[in-house]
Amino acid sequence: MLVGALPVDEGSVELDGREVNFADPTASRAAGVRVVAQEPEIIPHVSVAENIFVGALPARGRLFRKAELVAKAAELILRNGFGQVLHPETLGSRLTPAQRQLVEILRALTDQPRVIAFDEPTSSLADHEVELLFTLIRRLREQGVAVVYVSHRLKEVFALGDRIGGAARRRARGHPTGPGHVRGRADPDDGRPRPVQPLPRRSTPTHPRRRGARGAGLGSADVHDINFQVRAGESWAWPG
Repeated sequence: MLVGALPVDEGSVELDGREVNFADPTASRAAGVRVVAQEPEIIPHVSVAENIFVGALPARGRLFRKAELVAKAAELILRNGFGQVLHPETLGSRLTPAQRQLVEILRALTDQPRVIAFDEPTSSLADHEVELLFTLIRRLREQGVAVVYVSHRLKEVFALGDRIGGAARRRARGHPTGPGHVRGRADPDDGRPRPVQPLPRRSTPTHPRRRGARGAGLGSADVHDINFQVRAGESWAWPG
């Protein structure tokens, strides 16, 4: 719903204080909104570079400029700290599950995103790759990108989140009462409710004049009452 892949049946989405209703993912991408999916979509018979820049390959007229593409991909890979684990000319069919996930992440960074939502991004990553990702997310936050981080791994949620919300039984719970705080109760896997402890208050967002993204009363046939607000330069973590 955030990127227009599914219609919003109820509620609203705001970007920088203005309500938006994206017709499709192309429109949301043009507005600077990205989602890194849990299951990467990788084209097996083309290179990492082509997978990263799919749909935006450099060309002169009808001629594909491979050298320029490889150079751009290599620079993007190195700039984001993945130079030891990815090569721009490796075929998609030869990538490990972790490398496929990193390509999906880099695809979201090919231009200047304003909002990025990560859906279980560490599900296939090793510990050292998780640290690379965390470093990247913190750098994005410092650059003023609003980050939504969805994970069932609470350790990651508490490590990254400036504010935290939760979802249980298809309804949003644990709405934040302020930066770094949640209220309500969480429902763990065993079904027994437990209190959610307050987080230490963190510093204010680095870009206070930019509002970031906001969702109010979102819902569909399967989920209801989803509310969130993520400011520019802030990470909003959602376990569920």
